[in-house]
Amino acid sequence: MAKIKKQYIVSVPDYTLMNVENPNHRREFHRAMHYVQHELMPKQLSKATVLYAKNHEDYDHKLINVLSDCWVAVAGKYAHMVNQGGVLPEDIQAGLDRHMDELTIRATAVKAEKDAIAKVDETKKNSGPVLTVQDRMRMQAEELGAVFDSWLDDLMIGKVKSVTKEMDPGKHMTLANFKAGQARWVRSFYEPELELVQEVIAGKDKQLVEGYNNVAKSSLLRVARLLDKIITATTMIETVSKAQRKTRKKKAPSTAKLVANVKYCARHDEAGVASVSPAGIIGAQEVWVYNTKTRKLGRYLAQDSAGLTIKGTTIKDFSGSSVAKNLRKPKAQLKDFMSSGKVKLRKFLDEIKAVDVKMNGRLNKDVVILKVVK
Repeated sequence: MAKIKKQYIVSVPDYTLMNVENPNHRREFHRAMHYVQHELMPKQLSKATVLYAKNHEDYDHKLINVLSDCWVAVAGKYAHMVNQGGVLPEDIQAGLDRHMDELTIRATAVKAEKDAIAKVDETKKNSGPVLTVQDRMRMQAEELGAVFDSWLDDLMIGKVKSVTKEMDPGKHMTLANFKAGQARWVRSFYEPELELVQEVIAGKDKQLVEGYNNVAKSSLLRVARLLDKIITATTMIETVSKAQRKTRKKKAPSTAKLVANVKYCARHDEAGVASVSPAGIIGAQEVWVYNTKTRKLGRYLAQDSAGLTIKGTTIKDFSGSSVAKNLRKPKAQLKDFMSSGKVKLRKFLDEIKAVDVKMNGRLNKDVVILKVVK
């Protein structure tokens, strides 16, 4: 038998009881906060923030009005109480003042950006429609971003209870023939969102947590998972795009010939990795590879300063200290590996508890070329 959720009706508080003379001042504040959080919509809270700014000469209400509801909703909870005649506790009022100052700074930046866009639009209107390559790439990214936004909205409101197989940003970007340029725009849209959601989940910023108190933590975790999936897909698109760029013959005509017959795994979605160009192996001091079939992560070290080279489909001139180790949790370990710098890479294999296996130099369709160090 399905459980029936209980419905609660929150009564409208008497804001006049929120005054410093009242010994139950803070209790009345919490009672009012409970009402505001459960009964007022973001649009109402946004209007409350603008009205609060209008009633205080320190703030420009027209400037605050340029911000979207999601940015001003938190301040709106406190602003609504003040607008209704309530007096906030001293520490809460100080927090509201700081938040209003932050909103003013953000609104100034948003207005400047809008003014700049408006100026550009006016120029385009007078001179005719002229779109740059970046404009076109951003428009393409925004068009696909609308699809991703619908997924995120469904997860946020709980309409969808899991990140489904259909929510495959990598597949959608590939079908849209996205290259590195469009992928960078997509990442720029969603990296700030992921940081914001992670802050809410961490729960360190109380005001931020209050702003999302109507969203279940399970929904936030699913949203974070999809955002991370989107950003990972953009990184893979960039890596694949770079790997598929044609080698400039006038700069290194011999390199193209050396790698002409090389076979490798361009991308491996299950492990979340993609290959760099095999051309980078020529002259490299260090090359990292991952065998998707045997789940082994290996490192080739050059035997001298001349670096590594390739003959046919085999890496040559590597030292006997070139070894590989089996990965127990490939996806997690490779994600850690791809985010590691040169210093961490020096001890990466040593920290894996597995038996060393000598490298044979052979490249094939199961091998992903992860990193090349010159």
